[in-house]
Amino acid sequence: MEVFKGLAQDARICIANTESVNNNAEDDEFDKVLRSLQQYSSTARVVACFCEGMTVRGLLKAIRRLNVTGELLLVGSDGWADRPDVVEGYEKEAVGGLSVRIHSPYVHEFDPYYYNLHPDNNTRNPWFREFWEFKFNCSLPPKHDQPKLPNVSAFNKTCTGKEHLSEKYKQDTKMAFVMKAIYTMAYGLHSMQRAMCPHSLGLCPEMLPINGSILLQHLLNVSFVWGNDTVEFDQNGDPPGRYDIMNFQRDENNEYNYVHIGSWDSSGNLTVFRDYQWPMSADGNASSNPPESVCSKPCPKGQA
Repeated sequence: MEVFKGLAQDARICIANTESVNNNAEDDEFDKVLRSLQQYSSTARVVACFCEGMTVRGLLKAIRRLNVTGELLLVGSDGWADRPDVVEGYEKEAVGGLSVRIHSPYVHEFDPYYYNLHPDNNTRNPWFREFWEFKFNCSLPPKHDQPKLPNVSAFNKTCTGKEHLSEKYKQDTKMAFVMKAIYTMAYGLHSMQRAMCPHSLGLCPEMLPINGSILLQHLLNVSFVWGNDTVEFDQNGDPPGRYDIMNFQRDENNEYNYVHIGSWDSSGNLTVFRDYQWPMSADGNASSNPPESVCSKPCPKGQA
């Protein structure tokens, strides 16, 4: 927070008020924060929230309780991102909200791989059969080399074999992160193995036990291309920052969705490629103009 205050001051952005609240605080604590913010809402209407998603949800609930929908524009960090659980049931209060999501492109090639998995062909994963049963709420027949045990199933129906993993499927938005992490570890271990075992394949005595400090240095030196991105790390182990800018909107069918409207990267490049939607007023109409937010308005001529 102190870093943000310093950067805001450097950019000549004033901060009218600061508040803090725990994400699991009682309703009256959130109401108290909102009333404090309301003292400045005639001029300062943008609330930058460096908080976890449930804190944002607590503020949305308070906005409804105090009937101040549309008075404030919430700008959230990646703790909010595009989480549906933050806004569920409070979509009207969230409309116009801006948040950032760590850039993680959709991994299209993962879907057909995932859809083709089946208990008959994914035998390398010892937990896959259990996953299948819980996902489809059914019991798989025992394998031919496994004796059938009575009354061990938690499900009343038997799997038909026609179940398909595309049912109720939505790829995790951080799938690319997981895959990049796996590749990073693989490249790091390969580099370490080649450096410590140049004349052998696999682990050699020099690598055992694994020295975490040495492995870390190899991980920090990993660099590879992933789609349109280069995966690499600075001396602190951080990759180049890249964020998607999300805007929570209501469409013409009165459905609510997070809309990807822009992007920002650590080189300072800001791109906005879709229209914003600003907070809705209490009567349900969306404003066509961004909210004005200043600490204090300029004094009229002749006043100080």
